[in-house]
Amino acid sequence: MTNTYFGHSLPRAAGVVLCFGMLVTRLCAQVGPPPVILTQPESLAVPYGDPASFAVTVSSTTYPTFKWYKNGSAVPSAIRSTLTIDRAVTTDAGIYFVEVRNASGSVTSSNATLTVEVPPATCASPRMTTNGFNFQVQGPTGVTFVVLVSSNMTDWMPVFTNSAPTGSLNFTDTTAASRSFKYYRAVIQ
Repeated sequence: MTNTYFGHSLPRAAGVVLCFGMLVTRLCAQVGPPPVILTQPESLAVPYGDPASFAVTVSSTTYPTFKWYKNGSAVPSAIRSTLTIDRAVTTDAGIYFVEVRNASGSVTSSNATLTVEVPPATCASPRMTTNGFNFQVQGPTGVTFVVLVSSNMTDWMPVFTNSAPTGSLNFTDTTAASRSFKYYRAVIQ
């Protein structure tokens, strides 16, 4: 809406105003209320390697923008009403929320937790070799394995950490012969 006013006694409304010989344009737009989140993101538990998705439904009279956060830090390039993780891994687990903005303000969603269910690592083909005690650790592709050792099955100490792009790696404990017995286990980090 554009109103044109000339003269000295001008109302304080949007339009064109003549002041001291200058033409000044004042624009006025109605922006409406801040956005309202109609549907909050929901917590998820997904198997390792599966997709995960969070979404919100928003009501806004003007164009809304979105910014997703994980554990309080902005998720790069996450600027839509839906956040999708194509292949969830352990580092994706955490607390997510989204901030929705429009010209009038912003609103933050409730928290949604992503839990990534990791299958157990397995140890196969254990054997004593001339180099020490050897076994194969197996699990999903692309994980990092931690091999732990204990003499009493209560106190565990990490002795080996390595990534396994193929989901499998060989471990050899070259100090195994120096002890009477040891227990081993592998976990996915």
